[in-house]
Amino acid sequence: MPNPFRHWREERGLTRMEMAVLLGTGVSQVQAVESGMPSKPFKAFVSAFAAVAGTALADKLVEEYATWREEQQAQVLLKLQEG
Repeated sequence: MPNPFRHWREERGLTRMEMAVLLGTGVSQVQAVESGMPSKPFKAFVSAFAAVAGTALADKLVEEYATWREEQQAQVLLKLQEG
């Protein structure tokens, strides 16, 4: 499963810079969210996204993002267990 925010951005042909401009944030914040390690408040990113793309879509992507993060964490834990 791909990162839902990155997938949304790429489907629309947007660069990270364009996404940052659209959301009124920095490229580093977009990169951090796409890597699963947001350095600034994630809630602010989601609020900006909801203002641009709509609350329903933002809520859906937040749910998918949580699942994606859980899958990423599970993969790391499995790697540690295999060790």
